[in-house]
Amino acid sequence: MNKIKVFLVIFLMTIYNKNSLPEVYKQSQIYQRVHSNLLISSIKNKKCALIDIRDKKFYAENHIPYSINVRAYIVKANFFLKQKKNLIIIDEGWGNKSNIKECLRLKETGFASISILFGGINKWHSTGGKLEGTKTHALNLSDISPKDFISVRDSNYWIVINADHSKRIKTLMPESISLPFQPSKKQNFVNQMISLFKQKNLPYARILIVDSNGSLYDSIKPIGDIPDQCVVFYLKGGIEAYEKKLNMLDAIRKGRSIEAGGIKKVRKGCRHCQ
Repeated sequence: MNKIKVFLVIFLMTIYNKNSLPEVYKQSQIYQRVHSNLLISSIKNKKCALIDIRDKKFYAENHIPYSINVRAYIVKANFFLKQKKNLIIIDEGWGNKSNIKECLRLKETGFASISILFGGINKWHSTGGKLEGTKTHALNLSDISPKDFISVRDSNYWIVINADHSKRIKTLMPESISLPFQPSKKQNFVNQMISLFKQKNLPYARILIVDSNGSLYDSIKPIGDIPDQCVVFYLKGGIEAYEKKLNMLDAIRKGRSIEAGGIKKVRKGCRHCQ
């Protein structure tokens, strides 16, 4: 591990009410800055365990040193992990609701101290944390698909940045803030983004950068130093991919006419599909 001071934010799930997840999420905003070397040292000294709950394919490609790959629903059955004083959960960093629920369930089943690494493996990597695995270069850990963003957009603190002043982005994402990116003024773009976060006075935030089709992202990356309480993501395929996903979901919910063997049929909609 290099000597660069890397501070990570851990979202500690310490206050909870199993009957009210949204309230839990609002109340459990307790942050702790952890030096990466200190975190690794704690793992070596068996004071905590890093549990990477991502799919084994992604874990094999890249993971935090000394972390182990155990899917969330299997953790509760692992007697060895239950004996650990501190468990730190690693995921993609989007604020997945099912991961938060699973942490709450684990608390109820006897796991004394569970926390989720804020920003997940994306935050770790973007602040200089070392990775191991078969694919540790040219990573896209900060990319989030339209499908994944749709699943978490209403349950987290998101600041959406319209990076190319697109009217389409403003239409489909009314909450977006127009902040056109110019390659020659990259630092100014970053400074304005940080200023927006500070103005909102949020305890933490996930920043989503969106353009028309994803073509600007390579020029924006890497974003550089940002507050510990922030993590930056980029919407895969830009607003074009997002709109296609919305249209597809809308068609699924409403149902649609299909023709098979010369016979027209109406496929019923799905109100709960996402």
